[in-house]
Amino acid sequence: MGKFDFSMAVYFNLWGMEKFKIQTKNFSNEVFVRSPHDAVIFREHSIPDERVMVDVQPKFWTLAWAQIPKDQVYFYSEKKWHEVSGSVVIYKSPFSVVRWRLKPGKLQWGYLVSKRNIDEAIHIPSKIISPIVMIESGPMMLNSIRSENGIILDIDQRNDCVHDLKTMIDTTFQSPENIKDLLSSNRNYAYMSREFKKKYALSPVKYRNQLRLMQVAQDLIFSGNAVESVYHQNGIQDANYFYNRFKLLFGAFPAQFRRQITAESHH
Repeated sequence: MGKFDFSMAVYFNLWGMEKFKIQTKNFSNEVFVRSPHDAVIFREHSIPDERVMVDVQPKFWTLAWAQIPKDQVYFYSEKKWHEVSGSVVIYKSPFSVVRWRLKPGKLQWGYLVSKRNIDEAIHIPSKIISPIVMIESGPMMLNSIRSENGIILDIDQRNDCVHDLKTMIDTTFQSPENIKDLLSSNRNYAYMSREFKKKYALSPVKYRNQLRLMQVAQDLIFSGNAVESVYHQNGIQDANYFYNRFKLLFGAFPAQFRRQITAESHH
């Protein structure tokens, strides 16, 4: 498509879509819901100080794009940090884990967030790809992403005990049962948990909790279900824990988050 820039947004037909805004302490999102399955999001966020964050993708896949200044964004792979700058398009597969280091400053991102073709998307590793024109979420777009020889972002997915544990969490994260109880009796959870944290910089419990919260946020965008119903169906039983963690992660309690959606979408 030629030189990529942030105006890739013009390739989306956003006219007449349900639209709302989400404002938190550190970022603002303008959200266009294209269907019950996908949305286009434009985000501006401000990083007040240098930080390292672990980005956990729930049961959705995302195509993100931005114009990133030099010396501001890095990802961790193969035991070292790699800079990301310039015109960047990033594909994040369902249940991917990417570790970022962000320097202070402002960034603008565009996102296509989709829950279509999950079974196919999950087998494509998260990576930085060259700019593409197609924006319809579906098999054609996923095939285009798969064919791109980009820089792989996903942490190594070798078939070992950590991979087994993560796969189990990914397929059962909406269950309220303890992780240890979901494992076979012959698996050493203490050892697997230590190795999991070494690899992903998160304990298995924190990884599952982050998956759940991210999934709740997406479900609040795409469904009209009551907040209590949404967090229960994602395996969260403790209401106080849920509301406090949601507020910490998203800068608003779920009811405020939902009211912003409702108020904006009915204008």
